[in-house]
Amino acid sequence: MYADRFVKFCIIVAVVRLTDGWKRYETRVLDCPDSNATSCTMELPKGVKQNINCRREPIPDSERTKLNKDATHRLACPVGCKIHIVQQTLSLSRKCLNFSTFGKYYDATAKDWYIWMCDPCRAVFKTNCEYDE
Repeated sequence: MYADRFVKFCIIVAVVRLTDGWKRYETRVLDCPDSNATSCTMELPKGVKQNINCRREPIPDSERTKLNKDATHRLACPVGCKIHIVQQTLSLSRKCLNFSTFGKYYDATAKDWYIWMCDPCRAVFKTNCEYDE
């Protein structure tokens, strides 16, 4: 009985090793006073908060939508890890729509992931950092 469980466990470990392996995730929360800010607060695990410098940048024409047509710039904040999903937290604003007034992108030059937002969106964002174990 224990031998069967041990064999199954070894098979699972072998399969995980042959694929991407185990992943570890950490929640991060980005809080900016508005899209004109230059500094925002990033809440890390265990309640640790740090100020991060964000940048204002033009919105690429390829990302223009009806919702952000009046915005000239967006606020982009570095996250410091690989991210997949960006969500609004605390309050859900109908003015904040993913891919229109907020989102994420990878900057190859800076080698970092960024969360961005533009007018009329005002929200606090939550994401999960992914780390290979």
